[in-house]
Amino acid sequence: MHAGRAAEAGVRMSQLAARGFTAPPTALDGRFGLLEVISGKSARPELLSLDLGNRWAVEHVYVKVYPCCAWIQSAVQQLVALRGPQPLKPQEIKKVRIGVSAYAAEQNGNVAPPDTMGAQFSIPYCAALALTADPGDPAMFTPEAINEPSRRELAQRVELVVDPEMEAAYPKHYGARVELELANGERRVSAGLDPHGMPADPCTEAEQLDKFTRLASHVKSSVTVAEIIRKVRISERLSSIHELTGLLRN
Repeated sequence: MHAGRAAEAGVRMSQLAARGFTAPPTALDGRFGLLEVISGKSARPELLSLDLGNRWAVEHVYVKVYPCCAWIQSAVQQLVALRGPQPLKPQEIKKVRIGVSAYAAEQNGNVAPPDTMGAQFSIPYCAALALTADPGDPAMFTPEAINEPSRRELAQRVELVVDPEMEAAYPKHYGARVELELANGERRVSAGLDPHGMPADPCTEAEQLDKFTRLASHVKSSVTVAEIIRKVRISERLSSIHELTGLLRN
């Protein structure tokens, strides 16, 4: 939603500019402008024009590998790696301990999320999901999936703590330290500051396309999905943006 609204604003402003509309020249870097309001004295307006036309900020944003909060990505990715290629059964798991920043521990610690958004912001639920199912499947965040009894019970066994290293690294890094103890006594540990998908470890183009195709396929045919991708690749040569947006409408 957030990225969509930003794109919508960019298209709308371009259309207004083409029709002769103007705006205050100081709206971004002037007194009471966006930079001052958002960043205060730490604002760096010179970055707005640094290497203009060659360096694109959009290339340095992060892409979520899984459909959950950014603070949870690291823990989920590590748990998927620790469990192995196949999901575990809840009874195979004795204990899960996850160390994160104080902010993440406070904001993302709900062990019994009531709805889809709550589940996407719950470290215990997402941890249980990562170990026992496919955390990349949006269907795992429906009410039916959220209320699955064994997953609910496993989420109750996820211990969330503030990790000193992760706390010191926040907010520049959204890391996590994970400890997985299996019922057979085996113990697996992992830690990471930057989850895959962040600028420090970006997703490949193939991974981004795979994610888009998987999500879009819930509402569009495979032919339409492929055509959307093709139109995006040649968007600067389209006679009208409606050639692309027409494919996005239901």
